[in-house]
Amino acid sequence: MKNTVRRITLIAIFAALMCVLSPLSIPIAPVPISLATLVVYLIAAVFPVSIAPCIVLLYLVIGLCGVPVFAGFKAGLDVFLGPTGGFLWGYLLGAVAESLFVTSFKGRKWSYPLGMFFATVLIYLCGVLWFLYSMHGSYDLKGALMACVVPFLLGDAVKIAVATAIAIPLRRFSDQQIAVKAR
Repeated sequence: MKNTVRRITLIAIFAALMCVLSPLSIPIAPVPISLATLVVYLIAAVFPVSIAPCIVLLYLVIGLCGVPVFAGFKAGLDVFLGPTGGFLWGYLLGAVAESLFVTSFKGRKWSYPLGMFFATVLIYLCGVLWFLYSMHGSYDLKGALMACVVPFLLGDAVKIAVATAIAIPLRRFSDQQIAVKAR
């Protein structure tokens, strides 16, 4: 019971962190710069794959229900269907991939930034593909990459460095808190 309460508490704390930090953004058209990826990197590096995607999914459901937790304090189905919707689903896929990677190479510090890199690729892939679809031919692939990827590369590299520095000690704490003790 105590272990379940700890897990639920950690899920709630990190979902709240994502809900608080993700709306903070710099509006550059058509895709804003936000802190969402930083939090996704952190969540997926700190928690195992049985928990990390649940936190991101909880965040997505909260935003889908109308609470303004997406970039620019937006919410609802319109955001999922709009040009940035693919990035939201990319957060979920990126969290799964990164968490699996970091957990597979547990204890190896290089797995954190590399896992975050893989998550970034998935986030960009989902984001760019949905962006191209939702813009109905207004952009070609090069234009979509210039709008959805290039302006974010340096910032995401910095976010990966920051998330790695925070995640390594936090993962040890998280593992201790959610460990199931054999009886």
